[in-house]
Amino acid sequence: MPRNYKRTTDRQEWDPDSMKKAVQAVFDGTMGYLKASKTFEVPKSTLQDRVNRFRQNNDLDCSTRKGLGRFKPIFSISQEQSLVEHVLIMERRLFGLTYKDLRRLAYQFAESNSIDHCFNKDYKLAGEDWLAGFMKRHPELSLRAAEPTSVARAMGFNMVSVNRFFDLLEEVIDQHKFLPTNIYNVDETGLTTVPKRQSRIIALKGRKQVGLASSAERGQLTTAVLCVSASGNYVPPLLIFPRVRMKAELLDGAPPGTVSVCHPSGWIQSDIFVEWLNHFISSVKPKKEDPVLLLLDGHSTHTKNLPLIEKARDNGVVILSFPPHCTHRLQPLDVSIMGPLSAYYTQEVNSWLRNNPGRVVTQFQLARLFGAAYCKAATIQNAVSGFSKTGIFPTNRTVFGEADFAAAETTEIPSTTPSTSADPYVNPTPSTSFAPIVHSSIPSTSPLLIDPPPLSNNTPPVPTTLKNQNRVTMSPADIMPVPKISAVRKRATDHRRGKTAIITSSPYKNELMTISQTKTPKLNLNQPPKTKKPKPNIINDNICLYCLEEYGSSSSRLDEGWVRCRECEGWAHEGCTGYDSANLDNFVCMGCVASR
Repeated sequence: MPRNYKRTTDRQEWDPDSMKKAVQAVFDGTMGYLKASKTFEVPKSTLQDRVNRFRQNNDLDCSTRKGLGRFKPIFSISQEQSLVEHVLIMERRLFGLTYKDLRRLAYQFAESNSIDHCFNKDYKLAGEDWLAGFMKRHPELSLRAAEPTSVARAMGFNMVSVNRFFDLLEEVIDQHKFLPTNIYNVDETGLTTVPKRQSRIIALKGRKQVGLASSAERGQLTTAVLCVSASGNYVPPLLIFPRVRMKAELLDGAPPGTVSVCHPSGWIQSDIFVEWLNHFISSVKPKKEDPVLLLLDGHSTHTKNLPLIEKARDNGVVILSFPPHCTHRLQPLDVSIMGPLSAYYTQEVNSWLRNNPGRVVTQFQLARLFGAAYCKAATIQNAVSGFSKTGIFPTNRTVFGEADFAAAETTEIPSTTPSTSADPYVNPTPSTSFAPIVHSSIPSTSPLLIDPPPLSNNTPPVPTTLKNQNRVTMSPADIMPVPKISAVRKRATDHRRGKTAIITSSPYKNELMTISQTKTPKLNLNQPPKTKKPKPNIINDNICLYCLEEYGSSSSRLDEGWVRCRECEGWAHEGCTGYDSANLDNFVCMGCVASR
């Protein structure tokens, strides 16, 4: 062959989607090889090869996928899609997978379905190269830093509780014809002289520890009570300083109209919240003829406060409480304002420390720093967006779909076939500790679930070995099931966690009065049973730090011991803490841990 001879080949670039259409056209008989090659601009010889592959395995996606040279793909497109779907389901259920978990799942998936692979059999993991290619082929997946979400919130935010709240919300709005200017949300947030979280800073790469100046290791807590309407009207905040006497200079630089009170703990109290309601009434000026709706969480200072209810009923304030453990999704202030406020406050504290070297942030600088952050975060856009995202105004319960309630499905008991035993959970088999999840997003005609469809009469039969390569006998959900409880542990006593309710309604008020009148008079509220150490008369000593149940109430667990936090000296039920009995002496509540 002459040296200057250039051999012509058809190895040019082609689009997989165009190849897929060309293969389908040839397979259906609507076009020949030459016409399909010219119509869809794909090489003729490559088209012939892809059509032959499709006749063998009957997988159009796999047959038209570009090759990797001598490397062959381990999983087909449908098999990889099943992995993607399972990863997303685990993430929605709050059991997200790490890179190592995904590599282990891929290895087990290949082994369980007898798929040829080149994974590491010693470590039983898929390779890092496969992982990098998998993430590149599925850009909808990304590595994210997860936000810790308590089990109580995962269980509490369920479809039943949310629908019950929207039923009450629609009821009061239809009854009183509330406009966005008359719908308010109130909530408290903690401000410390040492911010809870710090912004990222630029430092030398590879340095093991990077520091940032702060006023102290642990700051003093000041509570700010914020309130905003669905139209973006903000009620001046209330600041609760952790001290006994008030000084006028504590409010220097605070937002205009800010009011303040003092309490040794700096926490919200029942009488303080009544004072805030007076401030709210003087600012909003509601009337019985023109009432307003006030949305708040189920804290005991809000929902078990008879003077508050009387004051609200006399002044035309309708109070509706959110379901327990749902405020992170239902409360407008939590959704759109508290986050920016915390970030801006941290920036203001760091800026003040940078401009005042050698000094520390105290209570006398807090109002000014809070005021600067509040003016940035308390915007009309944030307020309107918060009420819209939560579906409160415009009222729309469909803002939350099935994916939003996926985390709560872990605690739902699966339906089982009736048995002869009276208790369906007696002697459960080991396999019932986890309930396999059926992927509803996979259609019934998926090649994962059934055999490939039959070919036309003029095509050769599909070999059994090739036929089984695309069939999955064990799905990723079978290999790594989504955790799901098999039975509900019955408590020794009935523990009422609270509920969404119209606080100012007559039935709720009468129920609360009945509970307050039926308390045992001989009960010593300062000495809970089954406690080795006597319980001193401290701040909030009658309220559990976790479940917010008041000690001595009719719904309180009187047979369960109480334990005291080593740092803030607050009390909580032993069962609420999650600590082992051997570690109760070292108990530190979550509030103290978060403020470190």
